[in-house]
Order: sequence, then structure tokens, then C-alpha cells
Amino acid sequence: MQMNKSLLTLFTTLVLSVSVMLLPNKLLAQFTNIDRLIAAGQEDAQILTQEYLKPLPSGIGAGLNAGWNSSAGARHPLGFSIQVRGSFAAVPTSAQTFDVDELSLQRLEKQNPNNDGITPTISGKEMSGQRPTMVIRETIQGNTYEIGDLELPPGTGFHYVPSPMIQASVGLPFHSEITGRIVPKIDLGDYGSFKMFGIGAKHEVNQYLPGGKVLPVTISLMAGFNKINITGNLDVPPEQGIPRQDPNASYDNQQVEAEFNSFTINALVGKDLPIVSVYGGVGLETSSMDLGVNGNYPVTVYEGTPPERQVKTITDPVSFTSDGSNNVHAIVGGSLSLAIFEIMVEATLGNYSVVNAGIGFGI
Repeated sequence: MQMNKSLLTLFTTLVLSVSVMLLPNKLLAQFTNIDRLIAAGQEDAQILTQEYLKPLPSGIGAGLNAGWNSSAGARHPLGFSIQVRGSFAAVPTSAQTFDVDELSLQRLEKQNPNNDGITPTISGKEMSGQRPTMVIRETIQGNTYEIGDLELPPGTGFHYVPSPMIQASVGLPFHSEITGRIVPKIDLGDYGSFKMFGIGAKHEVNQYLPGGKVLPVTISLMAGFNKINITGNLDVPPEQGIPRQDPNASYDNQQVEAEFNSFTINALVGKDLPIVSVYGGVGLETSSMDLGVNGNYPVTVYEGTPPERQVKTITDPVSFTSDGSNNVHAIVGGSLSLAIFEIMVEATLGNYSVVNAGIGFGI
């Protein structure tokens, strides 16, 4: 499946847009033969795409749900901080592979039924020479035609999902704080576009507890929401030398659109010292990914009487929503303040555990 530009967008635009880090170049070309995958039918194309990208909604969601805090307490009114932070969510072993034998595929089947059906997700190993090859066989008027084969894509060997971010926090009255994450739409030329929005709020609850004002620790509640929209342009031309069913069909509108949403709510307890703050807590989180492969795509099929190879146009072949597997997590973190500069480190323990670190300045 030729989704090199979409995968470039899904990963590296996040990084390029905030100039935090670069991902390995092997992320740029994982799929081949998108036309053959689409020829297998919308259901099979969606199943395989969803399985291959399985680590993304959980990994990106867990990364975005981290890094909201540098202490349990809220900043003083009009106090502010601007931070550059990055998360790495560890992909569990169970999400680094999938088994095609366990999928309810309708038209795709293994070329060799005796071969192992285990194949990597995008976060798995490359598995050279071990990945199953799938074929599409069509029976028309009593004759069986093999439309084509499809080698399932390799993994990247990178078992982490990064989520960089820039955020700003401002202290409010009544022991409260608000945090924003905003990246206006960035046009990446031939690659597509990227934009991000996030908002979080924190409120100290000591003031509502009997004797809370004399407690040696600060107790607070916080919640945060993130939304990322990414588009990636594709270029899948029709197979040369094959007649087209619609000679006037245009294929210049091919695009992948992805939207990531995440939400978290946490209870925090911590202690602020003159230059060091430490905190811990527990929380709930959700995440999801909506992905669509949109536009017109040329697919080679056998049709007609007698059947012959033709290029057929398929529109908007893939669209699905995938929910992340994260739910309950624990948090431990801290920050070091040196004059107006801050260094933050946080770890989130969950199904996709996350390490988040960053630097910032504020008062």
C-alpha cells in the first residue's frame, strides 16, 4: 500500500512542526501496492490498515495525555510558564505484531496457507523474509483469476510512539491554572498539513477539605483534552498499458486524513519546595484515531465478457475509527526550577507507559 507520504505525515509532521526530534527514515516507505489492497475490497483494506496502525491511537493518545503538569499545585495568579515537552509511549509486545489468520478477511488470503500468519505492526520488527504474502483470487464465470499479490509491510523496529508538544500555562485566581497547546495549521506543501489544539485545567482542592490548608502536601484535580488533525497527500497512478473504464477519471485528489483525540482526568498530590517540586497521582484517560483514505484510486480488476484486466476507479476506500487501549494510569513526576528556567520529568504507568520530559521558562 503506497502510503509513504501518509506515514510521513502521521509521524514526522508532528516532529517537524515543533522542531523537537526526527524519526527514522524507514517510517517514510512502509506500504506498497495500495491499488491491490483496495482491490481486495473496502472491508479487507480497512481491517489490514487498522491492524497495521494499531499502536497509533494508544501511543499518540498516551503521549498527549502526559506532560500537563510540573507540580501538583497551581501557579500563582498571572504566573506563567512556556514549555517544550516530548513524550515517548512504549508499545507493548502484544501490539507489535498481529496474526492475519485471526482476521475476518473476505477476499485476501495467504499465498501459502502453510506459512505463519504473524506480521508486524508499524511499531514491530522488520521481519524480513517472514512476513506473509497475501493474494486476491477472483472466480468469474467458472474461471479463477489472480488479481495480484500483496506483501504485508515491514515494521519500523521503533517500539515507541513520540508526541512532542509546545504548551503555555497561566495561573488563575482561586488556586487554579489553565494550560493551552496550540499549533495553527501548518501547510507542508506536497506532504499535507498539520494542526493541533489542546486545553487543560487544574484546581487545588485543599481549600475544600477539613484542615486542608495546613496539610503538608497539595491536592488537586486536573483534566486535559487534545485534538490533532493531519492530512497527507498520496500519488497512486493507474497501471500502465491497462484500459480504463473511465478514461476521464482524475486521481489528483488522493489524500489521507487522520484525527487524534485524547482526554485525561487526574487526581494529584505533591509537595513544592524552593527549587524542587514532586508529585504523583492516578487518573483515567481515553484516546481515539479517525482515519480516512479519501479520493479516487485506480484499481486493476478483471471484469467484462470475457473477463479482462481493466482499471476501475474506487472512491474513498478506507474509513475507520480506532479507540486506544489506555484507561487507568498512575503518574509520578517532578520539576527543577533554576531562576526562571524549569526542567520537567514525568512517567505515566499504564498499558502504554510514557516518559515525558521538557524544558521551559516562567515565573
